[in-house]
Amino acid sequence: MTVSLEQSTIGFIGAGNMAGAIARGLVKKGHDPQRIIMSNRSSGKLEALQQELGIRITTNNQDVCRSANVVLLSVKPQMMKDALAGLDFTSVDCAISVAAGLPVAKLIEFTAEQVAIIRSMPNTPSIELCGATGLYASQSVREQHQRAAEYVFGAVGEFAWVDDEGLMDTVTALAGSSPAYFFRFMETLIDAGVKQGMDQDTARKLVVQSALGAATLIKNHPDIAISERRIQVTSPNGTTAAALDSLEESGIATMAEAAVNAAVKRGKELSQS
Repeated sequence: MTVSLEQSTIGFIGAGNMAGAIARGLVKKGHDPQRIIMSNRSSGKLEALQQELGIRITTNNQDVCRSANVVLLSVKPQMMKDALAGLDFTSVDCAISVAAGLPVAKLIEFTAEQVAIIRSMPNTPSIELCGATGLYASQSVREQHQRAAEYVFGAVGEFAWVDDEGLMDTVTALAGSSPAYFFRFMETLIDAGVKQGMDQDTARKLVVQSALGAATLIKNHPDIAISERRIQVTSPNGTTAAALDSLEESGIATMAEAAVNAAVKRGKELSQS
């Protein structure tokens, strides 16, 4: 008998920040916390999450595999092999990795080819349930497994599938790493405002709210091109035009492309190491 996603048990091997964020999102979405089970080597994080969310906890990874229909592999990449060693996944529908850089081939090896594997790359805004997650399905993944992944990551934001595993490095560059790019640009704008004589708290409030507003406008009106929004804000010969001219002269497009290229290159190096 097929179990509905709402009635399925979702397990986590590893209780790190991303596992906690996803569990919170699922509970907020209405998933029964007693149908969430999480394991970890130490009990401190587990007990805190149990008290907060009412989920089931264990220090035995096999308990998760025995209980869950879907298992999220949420330990650090360098710990994955040891965490999965000897586990029996035969009763698990699919396993979803949230470990950056670990290719599907390695995950299949670590799980002894017992279970369908999905690779994911969520980002830190998932903590606030506004994350962006890239997903890649191995050859053994079926439609019901994809729907399970969408159910999980839809609880913490939006998701997109890629059909080439090599693009997961680009997902990392555009989603996994990009919050740091935006944070850095916000830092520089705030510092520039302070240098103009504004106090830091006021500069921060104006910059942060403007960034949120700009992103909200783009998200809520997907039919309007980002370039069109930029043009709407940019009066000819005005202040915005002067600022944008300065950014273009500084090579903003070249810098962005170089940053993405650097992240992709480093991702490929880490995957091969």
